[in-house]
Amino acid sequence: MSPLARLKQGLHRAESTHAIAFKTSAELKHWVTHQLSHYRLGPSHFEPIDRQRETIAKLKSHRYLPTLKEARWLAFGLSLPLPDAPCLLEDPDWFELALQQISAWQKEPRRFRKCFQGLLHSYFGYDGNGLLANAPRSEVGKANWRVLQIYLQNHLPQLKGPSENGLQPEWVDCLSNFPALLSNEPGLALADSEQKMPLTPAQVIKTLGIPRGSWFSKIWALAPLHQALSLPDEGFLERLPALIELLENHPELHDAALSAVLNRCGRIQTPSGQMPPHAGLREHCASHWGSPWLPTYQERWRHINPAALALLKDWFKLELIELFFRQLSDDREMRQRKTAFWQKHYKRIDSLHLALGPLAMNAKEPAWVQLRQKTLGFTVDMLDVNPHNNALVMAIGQHMAIELAGTSDDFCHYQFGDTASANPGVKTSQGFSSKALRESPQVAWLAHQDELGSDGELTPWEIQFEALLSHF
Repeated sequence: MSPLARLKQGLHRAESTHAIAFKTSAELKHWVTHQLSHYRLGPSHFEPIDRQRETIAKLKSHRYLPTLKEARWLAFGLSLPLPDAPCLLEDPDWFELALQQISAWQKEPRRFRKCFQGLLHSYFGYDGNGLLANAPRSEVGKANWRVLQIYLQNHLPQLKGPSENGLQPEWVDCLSNFPALLSNEPGLALADSEQKMPLTPAQVIKTLGIPRGSWFSKIWALAPLHQALSLPDEGFLERLPALIELLENHPELHDAALSAVLNRCGRIQTPSGQMPPHAGLREHCASHWGSPWLPTYQERWRHINPAALALLKDWFKLELIELFFRQLSDDREMRQRKTAFWQKHYKRIDSLHLALGPLAMNAKEPAWVQLRQKTLGFTVDMLDVNPHNNALVMAIGQHMAIELAGTSDDFCHYQFGDTASANPGVKTSQGFSSKALRESPQVAWLAHQDELGSDGELTPWEIQFEALLSHF
């Protein structure tokens, strides 16, 4: 008699001798539920690394793997770093052969699922998109990873086949219901899963057996970003504060995520034209990427599309104008009017600099320190005898327009001339001088003064300035 038969006989005798009513408990129900859930996950998402390495070595020596176990180990090992060679995904010769050996089982769904799990592990274990800055990848690796991605997409329907008790493994259901998890926008699929699927992103990662440290494990945290990018303009703008906070919390994906946010901003259209300046986003860009105007930082802005780049340049330009009038002009009412005027016309300014006098350059008060930090790279020395004088120097078309602040709050302009007199106010390698402007016959002056007309009505100085700019 077999051991199982003897055990069955003994239990039958014990039950007939001492009958006990069997009662279920909450603890037992929880255990049964857990075991059923574990069963539905299918085979383990893990295979020993030494078995994977042995199988890869056998493939390279025999070029053939006859067993299902070996095919599964091979599938898990496609992204495994090897001590003396690149991983199979980065090998131009062996990756194709490895995929052929695994494909030999694709006509048997239950067996092929075991190999498919290994392919998923390798797909999520290799940074084919370059999302992680610390994960080196080769051009061959990127190309093979794309081949693997397409392979998984094409063979996903073959996973659904006969199963014990008629149950599909939970990971098969997860992939089948959300094939976009294998697309180029997996973050968006994760965001959708929170609404349409009874699994959180963390549960999706556990269900699919995605390896720790995977690019996917990190990108799921940015699912709200992908969801926001797909919203209409109004909905996206409402999410911007939360998205900025999200970027701060994920430095490993920061640059790619910020590029996506800024490129989305570049597509926004409002009744007045482009998206209005967003102070929070501008501050975030300044602290992480610097100004898009400065050559020093242009490499950081290389992934931004032209529309978004022009938008951010306008935002930074407007901020410099606002800082100049807020900090360097004493007349509050006139300061507000000047700021409002240039807020209407700042897009016409091609470039600008701030000429700061000794007081502004050396003041220790926090407001002055902040001004110098914000304008770093855009300042030149004001060479006037009076240390209170400062200037905002703007290039508009073929003209220079200069707003003075300090003992003189005048405005002047001149047209570009020959090389020797192209910029009367600036002495090369020295700084900027309002005295040189006043001594130059090229320069025309205007005052910020409202004019009293013959009808007794005041004509704001802004009207005259707008007429002047129309000829620049």
